[in-house]
Amino acid sequence: TRIADDAVDVGLGRINRLLNQLHEYAGPKFTSAERASMGTNDSYGGITGAIRAKSMRRIFDRLGMFGGGAEPRSLFVDIGSGSGRVVFYAAHLGIPAIGFDIDDYVVRCSYHARQHLKKSDALLLKAPAVLLKADVFRVQSLEPATHAFALFGYSAMVNATALLVASSESVVWFAAIAPHSEDLQEAGLLDEADGSVTVLSGVEMTVSGYRYTAFIIHMTPPRRQRVLTTTAHARKGALAPDVDFS
Repeated sequence: TRIADDAVDVGLGRINRLLNQLHEYAGPKFTSAERASMGTNDSYGGITGAIRAKSMRRIFDRLGMFGGGAEPRSLFVDIGSGSGRVVFYAAHLGIPAIGFDIDDYVVRCSYHARQHLKKSDALLLKAPAVLLKADVFRVQSLEPATHAFALFGYSAMVNATALLVASSESVVWFAAIAPHSEDLQEAGLLDEADGSVTVLSGVEMTVSGYRYTAFIIHMTPPRRQRVLTTTAHARKGALAPDVDFS
């Protein structure tokens, strides 16, 4: 049984406030040398930061992830999960969620945040929230994930992520946020003749207040094949041995 819509807003808002408080007052402390040793991804250059709870609620709405829309076996994956906020939002809705990021520092922060949420309110996370360190260029499949999400940056990241999503046949819905829709178009994710894309404008970030556009993409067989053909050049390596989404 899904939680009521008003309870969704209350719960997501509470997670948001707890995480804001955590990051401001109780984040894990590392020296600059330790920070550098973690191989942090400071040169990423893409969209960074956290999405406001209300904006993420709109995205989940379109993905059919609450109100009974999600199937019992749904699995949500956040590609480039950062501090884990979106993963925690999904877990609050009762959807098992996985997030992975290449930045060891933010992955450690996400572990810390998960423990903080559990100690603050054991009922906030209604499903498993798994956080991993992994590189999108090395992960070969997201299966059995059914819903995927990503904040995009430079074009190479768009192509690699699009290829990963298209290669994972279990993924039915993909929510993508990018500074430029042209990158999604070039990766084969958007097509003017394909009406199975919902555009959500005004997706707002928590600190900067910047607004972006989210594209809720139905991964139909024609779109999947188009992406696979378009992004065949994207660099792929072996699956990292400690990454398993099953």
